[in-house]
Amino acid sequence: MIGAALYQAGQAKGAHDAFALQSARALRAEKDRAAAARRVTESLALQATRDIAAEQASNAKLKDLLDHAEKRLDAARECLPRDLSRRLRDL
Repeated sequence: MIGAALYQAGQAKGAHDAFALQSARALRAEKDRAAAARRVTESLALQATRDIAAEQASNAKLKDLLDHAEKRLDAARECLPRDLSRRLRDL
């Protein structure tokens, strides 16, 4: 009877240890996935911030050019450099 109880206790401990090991592995894998997702999210946020800053700079440059063109006395003349006007026409 005592032998059977010890055998059953050993089986339970083995199952408990296996479950603990499996849970630890699953937790570690989940932490690794969360860290990877966080890195990707931060990278995308940084790229979006850079894109917005570049777009705002481009819009500010265009606004300055248009404001300057409105204030010029000879506004009928070309107001953009040749390469910029060619790029605008190609849009």
